[in-house]
Formats: sequence, structure tokens, C-alpha cells
Amino acid sequence: MNRFTALTAAVILSGCYDVPKAPRGGAIDMGLDVGARVDGSLDGFSSPGDGDADHGMDGALDDGGDAEAGPLGPMDGARPGVDADTVRDASTALDGAIEWDSGTPMDGGMDSEAGMGPDAALEPDAAMELDAAMEPDAAVEPDAAVEPDAAAEPDAAPPRCGPASGRCPDPPVGDLIEGGGMGFIPECDYRLEDLDQWDEKGAVIRALGQRLPVLGVDGVLRDLNRNTEGPGIIIRGRVGHLERGFRWNDGDNDVRYWYPQGLTGSGDANAAGTVDRRQVVAASWYFKVDRAPGNVEKGVRISFADVTNMDNVTYRHTLLVEPYDDDGTPNFRPVVNHAGGIVWYRNWLYVADTHIGFRVFDLSRMMRVRTGEDRIGFHRPTGEYDAFNYRYIIPQIGMYRLRADSCRAKFSFVALDRSTAPHSLLSGEYQVDRIDGRLLRWALDEETGRLQGVEDIPAVEGFATGHTRMQGALSWQGRYYLHCSSQLAVFGRLYRTGPGRESVTFAGPDGPEDLYYDPTTNRLWSHTEDEGDRNVYYSDMDDLD
Repeated sequence: MNRFTALTAAVILSGCYDVPKAPRGGAIDMGLDVGARVDGSLDGFSSPGDGDADHGMDGALDDGGDAEAGPLGPMDGARPGVDADTVRDASTALDGAIEWDSGTPMDGGMDSEAGMGPDAALEPDAAMELDAAMEPDAAVEPDAAVEPDAAAEPDAAPPRCGPASGRCPDPPVGDLIEGGGMGFIPECDYRLEDLDQWDEKGAVIRALGQRLPVLGVDGVLRDLNRNTEGPGIIIRGRVGHLERGFRWNDGDNDVRYWYPQGLTGSGDANAAGTVDRRQVVAASWYFKVDRAPGNVEKGVRISFADVTNMDNVTYRHTLLVEPYDDDGTPNFRPVVNHAGGIVWYRNWLYVADTHIGFRVFDLSRMMRVRTGEDRIGFHRPTGEYDAFNYRYIIPQIGMYRLRADSCRAKFSFVALDRSTAPHSLLSGEYQVDRIDGRLLRWALDEETGRLQGVEDIPAVEGFATGHTRMQGALSWQGRYYLHCSSQLAVFGRLYRTGPGRESVTFAGPDGPEDLYYDPTTNRLWSHTEDEGDRNVYYSDMDDLD
């Protein structure tokens, strides 16, 4: 199990209770947590700065932001999503990597973030040159011939999960108490499948690469064009554990049609925690077409910020795109998605797709396009490619979706846990009024960076959280951190919790969003989404223990 961390606003912390964990494949020690409040706010000035038309100043084509949208609609298929908002947390201290017991099935589902309807595709961004780049579309060697007189191999171990049970209880777990600790759910009833788009989309990406300059995240980091307000910020609500942060420039802070949601960084990307010798934070923004001039859907953008020097944070926006073959011409279109959570792992950017699963983008094959035109894709009259005035695009390379025989769950957000063996993704769902919002864990192949499995990928852990309005969640060494909005009036809270452990509460801001933990710096990052109050900030994880 892993611990997940979130920062929330305005409120003094409450104490925590330690409740013994129900035995499930081995006990976990959980330390007594006491929330402490410390006043800390940052304030600063804005310095716009932008190099091309894709900057976020007032009136710029690709600036925008929006507040938290209303509750999600019902999911297609089986079970409606669960709600996770308030969790009183208890911590489960566990040193070292956490191994999953193949014999202890657990279940869980998740829902997407508040304020987003079913969303369409979203595209991750920024290429990274860590861990050798993988060619998703590389040829696979056929199996070697078997010698007829070779010794017989022992029978393979039985699969961890049998066929899906078809049982999708609603609520997913009984006797759940708000803030009283997470409950286990049968993880094997939640399954993904790889749509196996790697070769098909990889071919289009290669064709685009013959027409456009290709680069990785390091190339984008050498071409950052916007300055932040900082190093100080003011966050609405008292966040005592806050240490430092920054605010996007005035155009991005105030824009009405782009809203920040997911958060990841170089601490997810690789064990060193840096790319091109820089510490990097990446944020996803989704587009609110009904608030934008022209009513043209632009999808999702990813902002890469260099946070190596918190006194001088610079950044640039890039656009997620879906490549496709347009009658023999390689082309791309926007990815329409809420993008409530993102994970940068090796050369991939995983983007949560609320009612589907995960979209995967290739950060090693980002491309530079022309700027100056507010349109997207190939323009036949000029033979040029555009991306709504953004200079860099990140192409989608793969997709994972819930299987037809899976219980339904929403993918409102996602986080990486490097403390498990193997590394894993933790997805979760937003629920407005229900406390049984689910968390699901998915095992990663550390060599390829993909999920383990192809046609049938069952979750390896599942939980109902005991909190409403989860906007983000993560786990680390057996502890879970939940970031929930509107827990005390408009202010959110951060909860530290775990299975069978009462939640420890930390004050949070207005409009809290996703969580990202960098183990190389011990920083727990989060950000806020509301117009005029868009801050990115971190706390020291030790202050939350």
C-alpha cells in the first residue's frame, strides 16, 4: 500500500486517531499523526514575458482558465462513480518498496474530478530524455523455436485474478465512515485493456517527424518564454504547511477558458528527479469552449515550469494532439479531455481520461510547428502545420480503457508511486456527495514504462476512501494523501489516511487540485484552479507526518 499526499486550504488542522489496520495480506504499521497549522503565504509580482503568440497574456489566443465545473454525469455501463471528499487521515509508515500480495484481491473504482463532464481525449506533453527512449512501434521478435527434447517447463503460476465476477456493488463497500479510514474493494473486478495503438499512431508520428522538427522535453526547457509571479504568492485560505510557490503570469492567472487540473514533474519522470539538470513541474489545463471566443475546441495544454530556482520560475505551454492519417497525409487534432490528472513516467505522459482510462503521450517525440495562426493541423494551401498558436505539440501514442466486463469507475486523476515494487499508478474518482469515491492501483512495467498486461489488466489494489470531492490523491510508502475541495465552506482539505486508519486533517486552499510528490526533494506539490488565484506550491512531506 502507498501513501498519498495532498495540500488543502483554510482551516486549522484537526488531530488524528490511529486505528488498527484490518489484516489484509500483512499488517502495516501506522504512526500517530498530528496535524499542525503554520501560517505561511507567499506574495509576489508578475512579470509577463513571452516569446511567441502562444503566451498567456490577456486576450492571447491560448490563454484561459476556468473554475471548478459541476458534478460529472453518470458513467456509461455498470456502476456510477463514487464520491470522495473528506477523509480524516491516519498514516501507515512503511519503509522501502511495497510488494503486492498476489493472493489478496482488492477492488476499487474511481471517478473524475468535480466540474467536468465526460471528456474527450487529452494529450500529455513534454519529452524527456531519461531512461532510454522506447520505440512503441518497434517490431516484436517471434518466439524462438522449442527443442523437442528440451526439459519440460514447470506449470506457470495461476493468474492473480480469474474472470471478472460481474459483481459491482453500489456502494462498493459497506460500513464506510467519513474520515474513519479507507475500505478495501475487490480490485480484480476493475480491468483495463490496451487498445494497442502504439504501432498505428507511431507510424503517423514518424511521418509527421519527417515534416516537422522533433525534440524532447529538454528542447522545450531551453525555450521557455513566460515568467511567473513570485517568488511569493497569496493563497486564499490558511495553508500552514505551505513552504514556497509561484503564480502563473497575469494572462494565465486570469484567463476564463483554460483551467489548470493535473500536476506531475521530473520527480515522477526518473529516479534522479531532474531533466536537463533541471527540476521541472508540469501542469495540465483543459479548455472551456463555452467561455472562449469563437467557440473552437482546443483540448488540453501542458505547461512545463523550471522550478530549479524558485526565485526565478519560467515556463512554456505546449498542446496535446492526437495524430491520424488524413487520406495519406499525417495530421493531428486536439485532444478533448478534462485532464484531471497526469503522470510523467520515463518518456510517457499518462493523462487520466474520465470515463475511459488513460491516454498516453510520447514526450520523446514532441514537435515544433508554426505559430501565428489560430488553427490546428495541416493547412493545405500553405503546406504548414499549426497548433492554435502553440509552438510545440505532444502526440498521443497509446490508450488504455476499461474493459466491457469491468465494473465502472471514473479516472478523475492519477499519480505515480515509486515506493511500490513494481512502480504503480494510483487513479481515483471525484464524487460530490458520496464518501465511497474509489482509488485503484495499476502496476507498471519499469522497463517499458507501460502498464503490465495488454488484453486484460486488472487493478492490483482497490479502496473506497471515506471522503467526498477528491481532486487528487497519491500514496507513498503505505500512506495515502487525499486532496478534497469544498470541505469547509469553499476551502479544501488535505487528508492523510489509509486502510482502517482515521484521517488526519490539514487545512487547504480554495480550489485545490491534483497532487504530485517528488521523492528526490521530499516536496509535495499541488495547485489551485480558480480564476485570479492560480498558485502552484509545495510543502515538505515531513510537515505532514
